[in-house]
Amino acid sequence: MEQLKQNPVVKKLLFIAAMLCFGKALAQPAFVGSSPQSFIICENSGAYDFSSLMSVTDTTTSEALTWAVSAVPSHGTLGGFPHTATSTGSTVTIGSGLTYTPYPGTSGSDLFKIAVTNGADTAYMTIDVTVNPLPVISPISGPSNVCIGSITSLSDATTGGTWSETNGNATIGTTGNITGITPGTDTIIYSIAAACTGYDSLVVSVLPWTAAGAITGPSMVCEGATITLIDATAGGNWSASNINATAGSLSGVVTGVTPGTDTITYIAAGTCQTATFSITIGALPIAGTITGAAALCPGSSITLTDTIPGGTWSARNAHATVDTTGLVTGVTAGRDTILYSVSNICGVTHAAKIITVNPVPHVDAITGIDSVCTGSTVALTDAVHGGRWYSSNTLCATVGSTGIVNGVVYGSSDISYVVSNACGSDTASVTVKVQLSALPIFGNTTLCQGTEDTLIDIILGGIWTSSNYLVAPVLPVLVGLVYGLTPGTATITYTLTNSCGTTTATVDVTVMSTAECTAGVATTQEANAAQLEIFPNPNNGSFTLNLVSPNDEPVSVRVTNIIGQQVYTFSTTTNKQEEIKLDSAPGIYFVSASTAGGKYMAKVNVVR
Repeated sequence: MEQLKQNPVVKKLLFIAAMLCFGKALAQPAFVGSSPQSFIICENSGAYDFSSLMSVTDTTTSEALTWAVSAVPSHGTLGGFPHTATSTGSTVTIGSGLTYTPYPGTSGSDLFKIAVTNGADTAYMTIDVTVNPLPVISPISGPSNVCIGSITSLSDATTGGTWSETNGNATIGTTGNITGITPGTDTIIYSIAAACTGYDSLVVSVLPWTAAGAITGPSMVCEGATITLIDATAGGNWSASNINATAGSLSGVVTGVTPGTDTITYIAAGTCQTATFSITIGALPIAGTITGAAALCPGSSITLTDTIPGGTWSARNAHATVDTTGLVTGVTAGRDTILYSVSNICGVTHAAKIITVNPVPHVDAITGIDSVCTGSTVALTDAVHGGRWYSSNTLCATVGSTGIVNGVVYGSSDISYVVSNACGSDTASVTVKVQLSALPIFGNTTLCQGTEDTLIDIILGGIWTSSNYLVAPVLPVLVGLVYGLTPGTATITYTLTNSCGTTTATVDVTVMSTAECTAGVATTQEANAAQLEIFPNPNNGSFTLNLVSPNDEPVSVRVTNIIGQQVYTFSTTTNKQEEIKLDSAPGIYFVSASTAGGKYMAKVNVVR
């Protein structure tokens, strides 16, 4: 019978029966918060009390409530279980004592389940735990000793942290510089704050100063020279107190920098033992500044002076000589250095002045191409350097400082190269022709069979050819004399080779049959009966034009520049004088007057 009473099901039924007998209503305990609940802690943070998540409600009074672990965590331990309390008919809270402790060195997620029961009914709460990892911090590096009043540096390979100290024996700045304040020890902490704060620490000893061995060695050094100091306690560090001298940190070698005094300090390695030594830095002699002319000619003289008395003069080579008073005489063309030397116990100092013995100027013959295309350049050179280039006619050609000649307009200019100095000047010159490419062909392009006419290209020196010598043969040189041999069309080509390269101009010539010509078409001879008059020529851009002809007929007038660009055009009639005013730059222009019977050309020279 006793064993039956211990059966859990029987116990529950007996409990329910007892409650009904006493007239009490049964109520199931319930957690106040919904499941799951969660909390976040840091790695290695110790026990975390989550009792506030374990509050339950139970409307029945005087019931015995028990909190127990239903499912254990995987990465930590729980404390305070089992926990009991008596129901009050409302909310039952647990002040403290229920804890979760993560395993050392673990981070990540964990989970466990807590059950609360009144003996008859049970409620469950799942708890999710997030254990944030601590930042990974490298060990603090640097010395563990610092002397009172001195500064040393600590560092950590992990960036972004904050330095602090635990007492007043030392102070540390934001960059890790630690200063000794009072004798004793201090713990220096380097921490990095993230979701969790991590840190590393170093115990530093603050040591008082004591005397090291005496420093021995010379007490005077010249600026720019060195001396070596020695201390009986080896292996320490040397330093200078100001900028008058520098000291090798390990060697004890002292270098004079500027005249004056300095204090050399020696600190024994790994200790706060120190010694000092006063030195004097001697000044080098001052040689002053040499003043006077910097150039002369062979056989002439100049006088140099210096602001410091008592020195001696000398010349470095044989291009010049100098006497004891500073009188310099040129010997041969070239450069020489005149020295003024002043000496004292620290040595000799020199002031120097470079002088130039100028040669009597001489230029060689100018070399290079003596023709250039308009709009292009050629390079002229002279074996003698240092001269200047000039153009006698900048309207036709200009020349730069390096001898680059730029063709401007058709014509020529004398290019000169002048070398000058204090000893005189010399000049060489060459005439440069400015040339053009082949320009458009002018002339009558319609011939009667058995007649001839002349085609013209303003730029001479080219070769004339015909695409069809059976229709219109042409003489190859001089003017383009074309003969109408048989009816048809031939392309006449003018090929010009000069400094502009090889260029061509073409025109199509039509040969008409005798029948076509006798039917009323004007012959070349009839067209040539007209004459194009231009006056005055040369002019300043204003001139009179008249196409004198046996016939009164319309005339189309076109004015182009030397490279074929149209600058003026109008219409008139034959036998009528027209006033023309060009607003163009000076140069050569071509006037073309065309009628039904032919085309007439004239060259106009505009000057200002």
